[in-house]
Amino acid sequence: MDCRVCWRNARAAVIELDDGGLFETFFSWKIYVNGERRGTTKKVEIYVDGLQPGRRNVVRFVSGSEIHEVGVTTPEESATIDVRDCSARGDGEHDDTANIQAAIMACPEQGRVLVPAGRYLVKSLFLKSSISIELMEGAKILARYDRDALAYIPGTLTGTPGMGHGGPISSRSVAGKGRASAPTAPSLPALVSMMCASMAEARSMGRPTSLMTTGGTTSRTSIVRTSNETLPVRA
Repeated sequence: MDCRVCWRNARAAVIELDDGGLFETFFSWKIYVNGERRGTTKKVEIYVDGLQPGRRNVVRFVSGSEIHEVGVTTPEESATIDVRDCSARGDGEHDDTANIQAAIMACPEQGRVLVPAGRYLVKSLFLKSSISIELMEGAKILARYDRDALAYIPGTLTGTPGMGHGGPISSRSVAGKGRASAPTAPSLPALVSMMCASMAEARSMGRPTSLMTTGGTTSRTSIVRTSNETLPVRA
């Protein structure tokens, strides 16, 4: 079986398992991270968390007598800021936008914004480069439904209602086992691609970068990987 690291950050990675299966592996594989058992999978692409920042982590896959190992060298992590330390409540009623925004703006380069289990009601979130955001299992980012409550910056372009705006994606990640709501039910990768638009590119255009959340259904994912693309703009 071939094992390939598709994506990584300081604490997690996506690993592709190729034992000949298309949508599932032929065999069930036990997962070990640095010697600790982390479950069983038949997925072709598996999200593995619990990695240690700034070191070579060993991920082992075991099926019967067959053993495969892959090394995942993770980048250093400068700091972790828990949104609860910025007074986010996560009760689904209080507007946590300012609290989560405070955590994002206080996070240094190569740092992590941690969103623990809870229901976080938010409007627009403005992102910056070189940080990661981790949604813990049980965390939900919920959109404000009232459009008048959304941030709107004079001079921005207009376009599809309810969508985000920004420039090319670069140098950050959003990962975890939490959930996020999406306008008109796009996939969570599409939603987080909007979140991850480059602040540097936006500044060069004379406007900040934001995520516009306006409600919709909820989709679940283990990991979101982003790539360079042009993002839609908000009306």
